[in-house]
Amino acid sequence: MPLWESLCHALATAGTGGFSTRTLGVAAFHSPVIESIIAVFMLIFGVNLKLVWLFVTGRTAQALKNEEFRWYAGLFLLFWLMIAGSLILDGKALVNALGLAFFQTASAVSTTGFASADFNRWPSLCRLLLPLITMFGACTGSSGGGLKIGRVLLAGKTMKRELHRSRQPQIVKTITLDHRPVSEVTIQRTLTFILIYLSFFLCGWILLAACGLDLETSGSAVLTCMNNSGTGLNAVGPLGSYAAFSPFAKLTLCLIMLAGRLEFYPLILICLPKTWTAPALKMKSGNRGS
Repeated sequence: MPLWESLCHALATAGTGGFSTRTLGVAAFHSPVIESIIAVFMLIFGVNLKLVWLFVTGRTAQALKNEEFRWYAGLFLLFWLMIAGSLILDGKALVNALGLAFFQTASAVSTTGFASADFNRWPSLCRLLLPLITMFGACTGSSGGGLKIGRVLLAGKTMKRELHRSRQPQIVKTITLDHRPVSEVTIQRTLTFILIYLSFFLCGWILLAACGLDLETSGSAVLTCMNNSGTGLNAVGPLGSYAAFSPFAKLTLCLIMLAGRLEFYPLILICLPKTWTAPALKMKSGNRGS
């Protein structure tokens, strides 16, 4: 790979942006070595940067104790093997299937969005899993998008606790993360964030479907923009683009991209009239006038 393109792909990997200098993306280089290097670094930049620093400074044991990191690694392995197995059943050679699945799963779980193959032609299971992986997203404190593994983990623990409570209403169970108790306020905020995420997804999907796009294209387009992942399907797959979308559809996706990158709250607050008439703002404007 030429020096300039190496720099561009390195920056796109570090920022989990997924922009390539080639129309075909990483697949244009036809190099398993390049794909392997990029895949490894995509996984690294999907990890909490504090943990990356612990690894760099030799405190590996401390980093491996992190619960979110263990789930991140575990989910990656699970989805990698599932996608590889699906490709093998579809007729791909073992080594080729493992390589393709490794790269594309790393790209999805870190929400980078690079593509080493046209996964639009892959089996239905792969096409289902790849956008789903981007919803889980990378770790909190990383440059990746999505819900973040930490939030999903906390929601799962809350669900487990409520199921226990339905069977034993008198039970008192504190949810912990990394052996530390999580406050009910944090749990409530996490569940609220997930609800907002799903609401944005459904509203965006409905709006794009109303523009005449098929359900697969519109649903994956909303997911890929909201998660900043680039892992779309059908018309917005690895070899597709958004060029044929209507101006309204493009504007909708622009807002969804901003909302997803800002994690919704700032954009929602800007759009609320009360934000601009809050007492604090009036006080500040009054102070300036005086």
